[in-house]
Amino acid sequence: MRKKIHSMLFISMFLFLLAPVFPQNYVYYSKYSLKHKLDDSFTIKFNANIKFKHYYNYYRKIYGGISKKLNKNFKIGFFYAIKSKESENWKIKSYIFPQLTYIKRVGDIEIEDRNRVEYFFSSKDYKYRNRLLFAYQLNKKTELWFGEEVRYFFKDKRIGKNELLLGIKYRIVKKISLDLFYDYKSERENNVWVNTNVFGTKISFLI
Repeated sequence: MRKKIHSMLFISMFLFLLAPVFPQNYVYYSKYSLKHKLDDSFTIKFNANIKFKHYYNYYRKIYGGISKKLNKNFKIGFFYAIKSKESENWKIKSYIFPQLTYIKRVGDIEIEDRNRVEYFFSSKDYKYRNRLLFAYQLNKKTELWFGEEVRYFFKDKRIGKNELLLGIKYRIVKKISLDLFYDYKSERENNVWVNTNVFGTKISFLI
């Protein structure tokens, strides 16, 4: 059974890495995460997100910050981010966001509820993001996860984005893991919901 799971992972990994070169009706996310534990409570984190549509890169985001574990169920963090889009001539926008995460394990399932408030300096606008994830441990190296993320835009006073998430995470070696995920994204544009199929990979390093 384990060999079959590993074979499926490697085949999926190959297809996901090839995805950006084919002109299909979807987008592709490439994510990278770097974490360093200062001690049992504090962790420094650095992330880079790159998005592709057909053959070209249309979105870039980098953020980093520090988080603190309050107890076995709660942790808080504070982060600074910059992002740019091809549609906005790569104008750099910066923002900050504190976040509070609740983590609870029930049997083989881990529940994570992340709450984040983003403040954008250029537009002086706020966004609230809630992401709820459920992760099921298949074995010591592999877990399946699914969830949903909702974004509320204070300026527009409405929910402007919703994402249904599904993925598989595989620990390649002790401190390196790979996520393959699918994201069914719905965005509100001119009072119309626009749906997008998102495929992505995320490589995480713990140093």
